Amino acid sequence: ARDASVIRLQPQLRNVSNDEIALSQPLSLVGPITLDGLSRGTTLSGDTVTVASGAVTLRHLSLEGTENYEPEGAYYGVFVAGGGASLTAEDISLTVACGVDANDDGFTVGDGSSLVLRDSTVTVDKCAGSGSYLVYGQDGAASVTLVDNVISMTESGAGSASGFTHLIGTEGTHRIGAITVSGNEYGSAPEVTLMVEG
Repeated sequence: ARDASVIRLQPQLRNVSNDEIALSQPLSLVGPITLDGLSRGTTLSGDTVTVASGAVTLRHLSLEGTENYEPEGAYYGVFVAGGGASLTAEDISLTVACGVDANDDGFTVGDGSSLVLRDSTVTVDKCAGSGSYLVYGQDGAASVTLVDNVISMTESGAGSASGFTHLIGTEGTHRIGAITVSGNEYGSAPEVTLMVEG
């Protein structure tokens, strides 16, 4: 890449047999950086992407079967760590795998951090009987913006927790600072709502 802050995953940088990069542990990104898969030509699979700090952009990527367990009891596809990190995800395809007996989240956004998701396709495959959020905002998440996405929440496997499906959720006395939701399409979701716990 010409610009050190932009990584373009061109064919010679990928597995030439299937254009897939299998992650064995979370891929931790420190911004400012842009990871560009060139028209969803690259697939990341097996584990999650973590925005550790700074401003990160994911563009034209497929993330399939991604999952990472957090000690509080949830699986998530992409984690935006607290402390002011930001993620802009444009034209990505994200599929979150079912995590047994745990909530399943597409994105988890930490305290003081933000997410912009647009022009993307997201499927959260939650375990039967468990909970699911497209975006889970930890206490004090700064902002969540969802624009022109195709969002599906499906159910498979087995689980023992009480079942629910929510577009955005948070907890405690804190709130997400700003929420923008516009132009999204929803499929395979029996109930898509904003939910606040506590």
